[in-house]
Amino acid sequence: MELKDVQFMSAAEKRKVLKQWELFLKYGLQDKHFSKSLYHHLMQHCSFIAHYDKNGFYATYFLHGDDTRRFLSQFDIRNAQLDPEGDIAVMPRSVEYGSTQWYTHDYDDINRAMIKVAARYVPALMGAAGEKALSNLDETFDAKATESDQLGEAARVIHNAIDDLEAVSAGLEGLKTWKGKTPEQS
Repeated sequence: MELKDVQFMSAAEKRKVLKQWELFLKYGLQDKHFSKSLYHHLMQHCSFIAHYDKNGFYATYFLHGDDTRRFLSQFDIRNAQLDPEGDIAVMPRSVEYGSTQWYTHDYDDINRAMIKVAARYVPALMGAAGEKALSNLDETFDAKATESDQLGEAARVIHNAIDDLEAVSAGLEGLKTWKGKTPEQS
């Protein structure tokens, strides 16, 4: 596919971003392969919001499996409508805005190319993201179980402290009663 120069992105810049996109996908969405140029293209021309900065964007989409699957779905050719020749007729919807406006005329060429490149990697990346999502759930469950155990222990400590306070209180009441008595009454 030929990439064309447009007002805010030359064909050479588009080729560079497309290569960075492929490296990012090829190496399993690693942070070290998430370039600033790729980040800027995603937020400026693919209908993603900035999420404050490159690191915020990465944390939003690539640290948790479910979020990664959501991100990848925008570039999954299985979510596009293809014409009889197998070319993309209608792009997948933006995961953040729900529209198909992210393939405007100026960036239609690179965004279609990104989907075609992604077709080689998305199925495996979706599988890995699904496993990561399950792992995230396991970690959350383990953390909640630990938290629950800690709360149970805290409840036992509080219950024992209440028992101790009740015993001290009963002792003080006995002491008050005894102090109020004369030696003959004791």
